[in-house]
Amino acid sequence: MKRTSTACSWCVILVCLSIILQGAQARQPRIGVLTAEGSDLPNMEVYMENAFPGGTGFWDASDTEGHLSPTLNWILQWDALLVFSDYQWANQTQTCNNLATYADQGGRVVMGLYATYTAAGDPKCVCDSGPWADTYNVMIPAIAGSSDVYTDDTVDSGNYLPDHPIMQGFTTLTDYEGDRPLNTSQVTAGTYVVAGWADGSMMVAVKDGVGPYGRSRVDLGFYPMMGEDSSTCNWLPTSTDPCLQIPLVTINALKYTLRDFSSPASSLSSFWFSFLSSFF
Repeated sequence: MKRTSTACSWCVILVCLSIILQGAQARQPRIGVLTAEGSDLPNMEVYMENAFPGGTGFWDASDTEGHLSPTLNWILQWDALLVFSDYQWANQTQTCNNLATYADQGGRVVMGLYATYTAAGDPKCVCDSGPWADTYNVMIPAIAGSSDVYTDDTVDSGNYLPDHPIMQGFTTLTDYEGDRPLNTSQVTAGTYVVAGWADGSMMVAVKDGVGPYGRSRVDLGFYPMMGEDSSTCNWLPTSTDPCLQIPLVTINALKYTLRDFSSPASSLSSFWFSFLSSFF
């Protein structure tokens, strides 16, 4: 009976150690994608899930029928956000103010077209006033007569930082046929351009040390969801299409903002984590 009791005690101890060990393992970052697309993005969902297995979620906040602005609670659950739009935001003020509150609390944000640049017919795609604009804009979101620049373009080799983490794995992009900001677009103080298009417009712009948590902000001068058009730019992992350079830069931009990420679950020292792991 005594041996049985001792064995049971060890079983309980090992179970407890296993629970502690699992709880101490660092969780991976969770990524939210806030769009104003008015449609599903199945290719992008697959791509994001593969890139960020810690968890992803999508919210369509377009001004199309049936869509609402994201709640602050939904935004706050993510370690980083990718934000881009096609339609206007259902509630521009609420969306932009919630993004500012998120960033004030340490959130990380990457923005792409048309949240970084839009046409005069869709002025509520951008956050061009209020607390977000006061602190967190990188590219100044111009509202121009037209944002349609559908001619082929390539990355400007003379305006390109190949060693920057956002451009790791990038080779070339010679047939981009999407929209871009005008080459007269401006940036806020402290911003630097990581890559530009050959016509002089910005492809990637970064501002480090932003807000009370000193986060990095990244703005993209391209449309991150092009991969939903499977005939011209498929994002599926099996694709060899050169347009995969677009999501590669997008993912790298999110990872760049997350380089200071550490999981709150990682409470054990490396010694104790290694010691406990030896039992299993």
